[in-house]
Amino acid sequence: MDCLAIIWNFVNTHTSVQSTQNISAVLQGGYQRLYKDYFDNSAIYTDYQFHQRFRIQQGLFLKIVKDIEQHDTYFAHKANTLGNLGLRVIQKITASPRILAYGGSHDATDKYICIGESTASKSLYKFCQSVIELYSAEYL
Repeated sequence: MDCLAIIWNFVNTHTSVQSTQNISAVLQGGYQRLYKDYFDNSAIYTDYQFHQRFRIQQGLFLKIVKDIEQHDTYFAHKANTLGNLGLRVIQKITASPRILAYGGSHDATDKYICIGESTASKSLYKFCQSVIELYSAEYL
């Protein structure tokens, strides 16, 4: 079952406080999966496999993540009004190179990263905007 289906199920079967907490748990699960697969010291996939899947070297990607996180507060890891944390920086930014590399739909990133279509769209826009603002003078 993909992340949106899990979230939809929680929204329809729990109170709003419960569903918000459960959605937060699903988002955290997406982050943990992404981190363990690619960024942990004992990651499942190698740097080479990261490059194959994201079409960018992992070290360069992490530098861009750090630069963008400092540049645009949209990517900050924030809590909602109930205090539950939402998507992490790495989840929002990881969606963008995947969309750019494969030209896929924004909602295709949901199953792995646990990011919805509208958030993926906004993240892609903000990612591109930040890359242009940060690097255009030197590289573009």
